[in-house]
Amino acid sequence: MNQQDLLQALANELTDPNPRTLLRERDLAPYPALIQLIEKRFQMEKAEGKLLLPLLNTSHNQSVFVFSDFGGEHSKSLYRTYSFLVFAWNHAAFAQDEFRKIRTQYGLGTSEIAFKKLREARFENSINEYLRVCDFIPGMLLTIAVAKGVTNLFRLTPQEQTALNERYAHGGRPRSKPDLEKMLRVAHTSAYLLGWLSHPGQAALWMTDNDNIVANDQIASRMYEYTVSVLPKYCDHKLERLGYTRPETLDCAENFQDFLSVTDLAAGAIESHLTHGGDERLPSKGDNVLSWLGRHSIGLKKYSLLIEKSDQDDLQCCMLRFRDTSSSEPPLRIGVQLDHS
Repeated sequence: MNQQDLLQALANELTDPNPRTLLRERDLAPYPALIQLIEKRFQMEKAEGKLLLPLLNTSHNQSVFVFSDFGGEHSKSLYRTYSFLVFAWNHAAFAQDEFRKIRTQYGLGTSEIAFKKLREARFENSINEYLRVCDFIPGMLLTIAVAKGVTNLFRLTPQEQTALNERYAHGGRPRSKPDLEKMLRVAHTSAYLLGWLSHPGQAALWMTDNDNIVANDQIASRMYEYTVSVLPKYCDHKLERLGYTRPETLDCAENFQDFLSVTDLAAGAIESHLTHGGDERLPSKGDNVLSWLGRHSIGLKKYSLLIEKSDQDDLQCCMLRFRDTSSSEPPLRIGVQLDHS
């Protein structure tokens, strides 16, 4: 068997032969608008024959990790981005070994690979090799961009907002409306993805980078409690356990950070492109990230969604289809095709 046949066999082993959406047989009305939009968009992908899903229980994989990072917090941004990497931890050893080699080759030390660092030579020089290795992560990368004009995807009543704040407050202080909305978006999307892609009996771990919704141990604990509370809405099977951690609490954090970095890169590249378009002040390697997001790979399936208001002021969800410029075609600035649901 030649190399191409081996790679094809590996891709088949890591891809679900019968991909289905999570809520296909359920009434979507009780679910938040965010989840309804995501589910309907993936149902369209399925109907169009475009849905590819990772198979995360092959070869006795027992652990599913969900890593997340966010973008668009600065005042000039027009979008907030939420990126989630769901993958089979027991099958990630190859990527982990390759990440270590990249760190040594390019002198990265223990520094985080991040979108904002792509102007630095050592990160700029390493990014293509890093993304190539990420293609062997067995899982899904989902990035959701939400226009800042969309402020309420959960339609909470004042009473519901008060009740949530009383239970999941910042050390006794109510969360701001943006913080509460962000907590809900992250928790429900994480739970949705776990319910969709995990399998009975697996252990799950959620990790997110430093952020105000997990600013310290107490706040992070409240965030974790809320995520656990909504998981049964999406996950019909029993997980062995669901844990939570942050990189700074771990020894050899870079071993995990290299997987978390892919969410930072995706969130940063998509937010910057949507906000600034062809602005030459942006890191040039951001286009490399967008091009990479434009194709599925042997291990990693990639989806990017945009949620915004239509001309009629209704919410709509679009699939962002970035052009893959890794071929021999002349390099172009990356364009976005809005495929409206």
